[in-house]
Amino acid sequence: MQAEPSLYFALVTVLALLIPFTMHLFFLRGCGLFRETELLQKGVFFSVLFGLLPLAALCYFWATRVGSNSTTGVIVSMLYLLLVYILAGYVYFHFFNMSETARRVRLLIESSKTGTLKKNDLPRLYPHQDIISIRIERLTALGELRLSGDRYVLGNKALLLPAKLIFTLRHILFPNADF
Repeated sequence: MQAEPSLYFALVTVLALLIPFTMHLFFLRGCGLFRETELLQKGVFFSVLFGLLPLAALCYFWATRVGSNSTTGVIVSMLYLLLVYILAGYVYFHFFNMSETARRVRLLIESSKTGTLKKNDLPRLYPHQDIISIRIERLTALGELRLSGDRYVLGNKALLLPAKLIFTLRHILFPNADF
């Protein structure tokens, strides 16, 4: 008894969703790459980028073994899988980013370890200078900032456009908010 092609496509779609995570796990644990603090974000980026190879294998499997007989059906299926993969990579990148950098997550973890978190512990956990220097290190490692003399200048500006879009949307949605 042959399984329905749509069931195979659902399985291939789920596998496409898991590729960014498994590639990151492969690079980090299997190869020992991108473990340094300044390379963590690049590791996720390269994991998503190199995940296109297993995605291509999945698409090839789908197109040659199970997929529709029509060329249009195969192309639409492949575009769908590519879109699913890109969105999964995008979500994984931001999920990873939040887990690495969000102060709220760290506060919750620290308070769950002891059951409570004293107000006096906060400056010890979050020294003001450390927070800024860590962010500057990350932006420098990503090439977003460069040190020119005694000043930081914009580097490759890859994150500048998304940042401007977010600030514009935030201003449109919350015109009177002071974030």
